Order: sequence, then C-alpha cells, then structure tokens
Amino acid sequence: MAPLNTAHWALLLTVLLISCVFDALTRKVPNWLTVGILCAGVGARFMAAGFPASGWGVLGALVGLGALLYPFHRGLVAGGDVKLLGAIGGWLGPVATLEALLFGSAAGGVLSLFYLWRAPADQRQSILTNLRLTFYLRAMPDVAPQPRYQSPPYAIALSAGAVAAVLLNRVPFGLN
Repeated sequence: MAPLNTAHWALLLTVLLISCVFDALTRKVPNWLTVGILCAGVGARFMAAGFPASGWGVLGALVGLGALLYPFHRGLVAGGDVKLLGAIGGWLGPVATLEALLFGSAAGGVLSLFYLWRAPADQRQSILTNLRLTFYLRAMPDVAPQPRYQSPPYAIALSAGAVAAVLLNRVPFGLN
C-alpha cells in the first residue's frame, strides 16, 4: 500500500485550507469545491493503488456523508459540512474518516467554546440555558436558528480532524 506522499498531502492540505477560507468568509463550502476534493481524493487513491483503493475512497465518502446525516437533519451542521466530510472520506477511506470526524468533533468543541466566549452576553446566556436543558432533559430543546455569522465555521474543525487523522495514522492509500 502506498502511503500519502508529499504531493498528495500538499494537495489535500491546500483544498482543505481553501474550504476553511470559504466557510470562514461566507459560512458556505461550495459544491464545486467538495466535489473537486472528492474526485481528487478518489483519483489519487486510484493512481496510487488502483481500483480497490479507489473503491475504499468511495466507501470512505459514503461513511463521511452518512456520519453527519443525522446532525444535518437536526440542523446541527450545514449541508456543506456533510459534503466536506464525504469529500475527506474520499481521501482517507472509511476508518480514517471516522477518526477524522472524532478529531474534528473535538476541534469543533474548542472552536465552539471560542465562539461562546466571544458571543454577546444575552446570546451566551441563551446558549448556556439550552446546554443545561439538554443535560437535564437528555434531549435537545428546539432552538431557533441563529444567524450564520454567530456559528463557528465547522469546515475548520473537520479539516483539523482530517489533518490529525493523516498525521497520526500515516493513512495508506490501499485498503483502509
């Protein structure tokens, strides 16, 4: 199995940085970018190790999409975030995609705390009240959607999770 070489790493890192910039500035990750990331990942897997590796890239994409469908349905993440994790899955394969999601969730928690710290006092109080209700009721209360600029750009967290998964695992392009 061929490991993620320097050219692949540079391309993945570049497109993830571009997705972070788009999300930070517009709170959207464009479809053309996520599709491009997915195609590049599956294509790089094919070039490195053939059809079986590209098949695992497709499976990784499906795992990434599936992992965030329920949070998307609940309004907890945006559609671009779901598609970005699917595109990351095309690069990493199914197992490393789940690891990237776990690392990205931790990064998202840190990012959310930063946004909570910077939020106006009334909004911070509302968020803390909802967190307490969630803890006590063991269910999420219905919350009115917030303006996009008040929510963290989750592409940053997902990208950080993907980078952590690559760095910690030396993700091979074979069957993983």
